Amino acid sequence: MTSAGVIGPLTWAAIVEQYGLLSGAVPASTALTSPAQAYPGSPLRIDSEGGSVRYIQGLLNDLRELYPSIPAVPDDGYFDQETENAVTAFQELTGLPADGIVGPDTWKMLTNMV
Repeated sequence: MTSAGVIGPLTWAAIVEQYGLLSGAVPASTALTSPAQAYPGSPLRIDSEGGSVRYIQGLLNDLRELYPSIPAVPDDGYFDQETENAVTAFQELTGLPADGIVGPDTWKMLTNMV
């Protein structure tokens, strides 16, 4: 992997989180870290439902704390228009194709950011 020499959104999020932990501003128990869940094997999109959708909704809501441009979503396990909008905002923020679908690349990026 080569370095671009630029602090992108992923690097910035990591710096902010580490600073918060080191300075005591963010208790370690509330840091945006959680064990990564495995990709469910098929893309999540409008009308998908279940635990994997709820997991992604939780990640999106956690990331919203650092990136307010990601809209809040209900944590209900149902992939609705609000969830699609949040996924699209996340994809735009991270340079992924902004299709609103959580495929393997979006899943990996989401789970690596928190």
